[in-house]
Amino acid sequence: MDAESEASRHWRDILSSPPDDDAIRAGIDYALANIAEGRIFHPGEADLAGDLEGYAEFGLAAPLRRFWPKLTELVSGNEPLARRMAELRDRVLIVELALDGFAAGTRRFPDDSHLVQIDTGLFLTVFEVVQAFVEVCDPDPEVPPGQAERESAVILELLLAEYRLLHRNASAKPRPPTPDHGRKIGELTQAANVFVLAHELSHILLGHAGPRDGDRRQYDEVTADVLAFRILSGTYAAEPHIGRAQAYGRLLGARILFSCIELFEHATFVTGSRTHPPAADRWDVVRAAAEETFGPLIPGGVDELWQPMDRLLAGVAAGDRPLTEVRATLESLKARTRFLGDVETEEATGLIARHRRTAMTPEPPG
Repeated sequence: MDAESEASRHWRDILSSPPDDDAIRAGIDYALANIAEGRIFHPGEADLAGDLEGYAEFGLAAPLRRFWPKLTELVSGNEPLARRMAELRDRVLIVELALDGFAAGTRRFPDDSHLVQIDTGLFLTVFEVVQAFVEVCDPDPEVPPGQAERESAVILELLLAEYRLLHRNASAKPRPPTPDHGRKIGELTQAANVFVLAHELSHILLGHAGPRDGDRRQYDEVTADVLAFRILSGTYAAEPHIGRAQAYGRLLGARILFSCIELFEHATFVTGSRTHPPAADRWDVVRAAAEETFGPLIPGGVDELWQPMDRLLAGVAAGDRPLTEVRATLESLKARTRFLGDVETEEATGLIARHRRTAMTPEPPG
């Protein structure tokens, strides 16, 4: 990143002017620590944060080593996209903040520099939803049949309650049950995270900037989704061949992200107009693009693979699991040290109960 760019100066101003809001201050402190550890990166620089297993275990952003060179490679066969990527080479700064909520966004400055900001809450949500997905679709053989789905439902409902009522991650995070699950969680979380960054970079490539009305903004979000998918699927690469396993993984990354957003849509107070289309509608558009790109086999396989997770998310959103079962499941998870850190069972159960009571009568988050 050009240190004299407006985006870089804006970022330095944020760091040098501590806000009064404790959450924002905590996020900036976290970002500064990440800079020191190599997690904040510029295009072309390596991300030194660690390996997949570490991210899977602790729920941090997936490794994004060589993200910019890979993106450049994936658009190399399309002259306009390749030229724009070359123009942006030193004009984009990507930062991760530990703020409350679930957000990723891009800000453009008059000198054509850009700040891409990603909220750590996004990655934590992806991590937990992916973990539930892995446990439901590929349960630990030592866990009795059906128990993995019950446990995953409780973990996801607790996440939903935390976001809706507290707008933060309050409880200890779950731990992958086996090393094999840890690897799968890391791979799938990385696929979702890369789709997020490709979506934000697509906004830049498409020139989405400045004030936009609701209809225009929703259209922009969908077009950025489609461009991100097409880039990651190799459509614009000089050698566009992509293997079946890669096709599944890259489409599944988008599917995971949209399911996370769908869960979040149930967890927040939505009043007035939406700034983004519903997650289910966004998935339908990307799925149609995938069928056009790969034929019906790949998206059909992702649909089939994801069916248990769809049912799980629907049940979690309905909140129809008895609280006695929720409490017993939390105690079982705690006894088996399935959380990274301690979790207060009664407090977690009470949070879920409060979420259910207020689900139809929104009140300001406490």
